[in-house]
Amino acid sequence: MSSVSENDTFFEWLRRGYENGRLAHAYVLAGPAGRTLAIAERLLELLHCDSATGRPCGQCPACHNIAAHRHADSLWIEPHNKSRNIDIDTVRSVREHMSRSALAGRWKSAVFVGADRMQEPAANALLKVLEEPTPDTIFLLLTDNPQSLLDTVRSRCQILQLHGGADNTPDAFSGPMLDILETGGPGIVGGLVRARRLSALLKPERERIEKEEKALVNWDLYEGKAREKMEDVVDARVVARYKGVLTEALRALEHWYHDILLCVAGAGESFFLRQDQLPRLQALASGLTYRRACHNIRVVEEMKGQVELNVSESMLFERAFAVLTARDKGR
Repeated sequence: MSSVSENDTFFEWLRRGYENGRLAHAYVLAGPAGRTLAIAERLLELLHCDSATGRPCGQCPACHNIAAHRHADSLWIEPHNKSRNIDIDTVRSVREHMSRSALAGRWKSAVFVGADRMQEPAANALLKVLEEPTPDTIFLLLTDNPQSLLDTVRSRCQILQLHGGADNTPDAFSGPMLDILETGGPGIVGGLVRARRLSALLKPERERIEKEEKALVNWDLYEGKAREKMEDVVDARVVARYKGVLTEALRALEHWYHDILLCVAGAGESFFLRQDQLPRLQALASGLTYRRACHNIRVVEEMKGQVELNVSESMLFERAFAVLTARDKGR
């Protein structure tokens, strides 16, 4: 399913819920950041639109304010401090805002972009308002990692899972990643070559995300401190989206090492994720012991965990690939 048709399908489902008075008070929109953001904006335009017909019109002041994330009755919460977290004080201010009467219409809304970045005390504070929501309020939790949300929070929300699509799956990195694994040779020097090639592969992705996020903002609306704050918000969005891309790249790497492990173990072809690349995989598996092949997968898993710790990308790649290129026959 294409991103457009999938977004339209989810939005029409939400529209029917709204028109029938059966809209839930909280949703987790799980999927790529750009797609969850688009659905959230369209839903809030529907709720806050000033037009009597053809909602959302996309042209009225309310719709424009929603698109700019500055509607008086709609809060947008994003991780924008150095830790890239959403803290308890932020959630408390949201609870206070949502408890007051709407200023411009009937509905009040709060959108948590990167909801998985909520610290546990913040999530517990949000849980209290999710358990006892006030009328005509809606919470939208946007995340590409819904499993990181507290179970108690997820259980009080309806979850809409968007598919990643062809541009957000390990297949997008699968071919280039295999090419990287085949270059550089063994040892530390080979690892450095592979690390630098991976950085070169990902650099255009980061630049693309930055360009897209900056293009979404009408910078003429912001001056002085407001502009600085918005720049911080955009930077946080870029970091969150790029982490998703990096995770997908590492997942593709993990898939290759999974198949390399199967080669070492002598598994049948039907077990491989990429049977069409078996000769290349067998070449990469040559000289590896089963223990080393298992260790390589653990190294990639650790790399994925390091992504959330804001470890220097170059340091992360260089250290990991120095280990991943080792050929230790004795262990």
